[in-house]
Amino acid sequence: MPSDDEFGVEDLVPCYFSTSSQSAGEGAKCNLCGKFLSTHYSMRRHLQNVHMMVDKIKCSLCGKLLKNKDALKEHQRYMHSLYQRKRL
Repeated sequence: MPSDDEFGVEDLVPCYFSTSSQSAGEGAKCNLCGKFLSTHYSMRRHLQNVHMMVDKIKCSLCGKLLKNKDALKEHQRYMHSLYQRKRL
């Protein structure tokens, strides 16, 4: 059996949420803070960003620390004009 520090977020997801239904459809409620999330992916991301001590990602352009790669991409899009969306 792995030690406590060998568990990853995939090990925690089943333990820290309960499935339930809301008027909009199925989803999951975080047993740690009570937040309702609509998908398994959202729950996994929520656990990583809010409840786990996950290493932050550093912007290579300015050194700012961000919570995940999505936040880094958004930061670089708005602050450094990278990853501009294509306009139709």
